[in-house]
Amino acid sequence: MSEDEPVAARSTPATHPPRRASLPRPTLDWFVAGAIGAIAAVAVLAGIRGDLPYPPDVDEPTFVRAAVHVAIGHLSTGWYGHPGSTVIYSAAALFRLWAAVQDPRTLFHLHDAAIAKTLASDPAPLYLIARGVSGAYTVLMVVAAYALARRLTGPVAAAFAALVVAVAWIVISYGQLARDDTAGACFALLFLLALLVAIDNGRPRDFALAAVLLGLAISTRYFLVSLAPPFVVACFVASPNRGVATRRAAWLFMAVATFIITSPGVFLHPAKALADILAEARAIHPGADGLSPLGNATWYLGTVLPGAVGVAILPLAAAGAAIAWRLHRSVMVVLGTYAITYLSAVSLSPLHWDRYIIPLIPVVSLAAAIAIDRLAIWSGPGMLALRSGQGDKAIHGRSHPRGWAWRRTATAIVVAALAVASLVPQADATLTRDALRGAPTTRAAATDWIRSVANARTVLCEEMYTAYADGLPGRVVRVFALGQRSLEWYRGKGCTYLLESSTMSGRFVDAARYPSESAFYISLTSLPLAMTFEPGPTRGGPTIHVYRLAPTG
Repeated sequence: MSEDEPVAARSTPATHPPRRASLPRPTLDWFVAGAIGAIAAVAVLAGIRGDLPYPPDVDEPTFVRAAVHVAIGHLSTGWYGHPGSTVIYSAAALFRLWAAVQDPRTLFHLHDAAIAKTLASDPAPLYLIARGVSGAYTVLMVVAAYALARRLTGPVAAAFAALVVAVAWIVISYGQLARDDTAGACFALLFLLALLVAIDNGRPRDFALAAVLLGLAISTRYFLVSLAPPFVVACFVASPNRGVATRRAAWLFMAVATFIITSPGVFLHPAKALADILAEARAIHPGADGLSPLGNATWYLGTVLPGAVGVAILPLAAAGAAIAWRLHRSVMVVLGTYAITYLSAVSLSPLHWDRYIIPLIPVVSLAAAIAIDRLAIWSGPGMLALRSGQGDKAIHGRSHPRGWAWRRTATAIVVAALAVASLVPQADATLTRDALRGAPTTRAAATDWIRSVANARTVLCEEMYTAYADGLPGRVVRVFALGQRSLEWYRGKGCTYLLESSTMSGRFVDAARYPSESAFYISLTSLPLAMTFEPGPTRGGPTIHVYRLAPTG
């Protein structure tokens, strides 16, 4: 009998009945990745509508208007702040496809002004399409997280890594918005996956693919230029020979060329691009400024990351990183360079945003998966077979080492406990947020109330994150924050109601730093309170107070 013959075939049928064949490994990987991607898709779709048909008024309009600008026949997006090109051009293509469904003749028109009219009259479908683009990038990021982990671990540990990303509330929440946060993380992850393949195979075409993905990542978010150092490091890890310097330069040129091709407006309209970039890079933004670079990094690692993936996973990730440094030194040099350069890039910004942590979550989940994978190897043949995706068939009929049974049982209990501790709280947070986004928020309730009480002579003065201003009766005076003006200024505008949001007033609670703004919000409480809208177990959004400043006409 050949040594290559399956061990199970040598077993006595009466003692060892035949077992069902396992799925081939590639098929198993596709199945697991697809199943976890489907979980992410369901999570995204559950809350993707938000308060539609009320059109959003924070951040999302920037991307949707830019996509409409492209869809009606322009080459450039008209806005270059991020630059967000991969999201904007994708949404624009779908806008044209949606318009062609409405009127097939428009498919062959270079210009289609009807889409712009739709944005003005009924923007909800366009916002839903743009959010769908962001959601698609989110699902692709989850699948890429599995593929990345699968190169270093077995299917169980890789599934754990992908699930960490799929149930992270911050990933799902931003995947439900017409923004470029999850798209940037997706291209960063695909880039890292391509680099790992290139390091393993050393083929020029793999490095070329990584270079293209680097250009697409930068075309999504400028600060993903921080992926360039890992690319250079990977080139030297795969081929230390200095004789291939020309080829490395060519790959970097490919990345630059990809960026130019996918973000042409940055170069066609340099003055506008510079103005948009400087506006995004401003140093003052209440609620997101005030920290040093070290303070930003500490906030990301000590506050945002634990809140995004859960505290339980961090010790596991630290252990996995240490293990990977010993077993996968070259890979960890590349991934470590990425983590350090990316964190440094976003920490050097004068502003700090929780969403900037999203591209680091798959790396943290990968480190945790490596620790789980080593547990499977340590436990003995049973879990090792599970790690390889072959079930018990791979060890059936063989003698087991002393203590194997209890080690497998103990490891299964530990892995299950780690999975529950790491995934269940985050999944619960995501489900809760999805439920809240599936119901009208306090902002929608405030908008409905304003529509019921306002008339043509009503003057509404509101700050961000209050009622949706489009289509409200009367006249709307909108400011960033009420506290940046005085009551006399609002009286001079003839304001009937002042709408205050806890999202904005909460940014000015530090009286030492914001003395006038803090005093203003305190003074609001002396005005007659017309209505309050508060969030609860079944309703999301900020607390909104409506104060009466003058008698209604």
